[in-house]
Amino acid sequence: MNRWFERLIEQTSLARDEISIQGVLERLTSDAGFSAYAYVSLQPETQTAYSHYHPEYQHLYLERSYSTVDPVVRDAKIRMEAFAWSMPDQNSMKGKQKEIVGEAAAFGIRSGVSIPIAIGWGRLAMLTLSSEKVDCVGKRVINPVLAAAAIAQVHARLEVLRVDDVPGGGVAGYRRSPVFFR
Repeated sequence: MNRWFERLIEQTSLARDEISIQGVLERLTSDAGFSAYAYVSLQPETQTAYSHYHPEYQHLYLERSYSTVDPVVRDAKIRMEAFAWSMPDQNSMKGKQKEIVGEAAAFGIRSGVSIPIAIGWGRLAMLTLSSEKVDCVGKRVINPVLAAAAIAQVHARLEVLRVDDVPGGGVAGYRRSPVFFR
């Protein structure tokens, strides 16, 4: 997967808008043998998501606030490094966790790779590549530093594009402060 992360860095750096970045993610996700991707930026004031998951699953996920009980999100917050996962046996789960795992499986989300990164002030951004296969990773090698650098590139690029897209060059509700280096 290391070459995949290099390609993600290269192609994201050339993207000129959010649609281009989504196209890069969609194309590279397929090239790597995964069926879908989800990029999320989890912040107290906002949550940003770009996803190739089925629209109905995205709606359920948001409507039912699954991010608060999602075992992959929970593990990402704890581990803060690239990791492979597969959905656990539903019989060992209860309540909302059992519900989310069942919903995910119904939409073909059974295993994947997630790469969380810290984006400051206790906030998190993460890219997840998922598959309908029970084990989609196999013997793939993931360099955690390269993986984090690639996701940081995606995050930074999306943030720059978001700031550039707001009239006056600032994020709605925020002021840009100049940074001076000496």
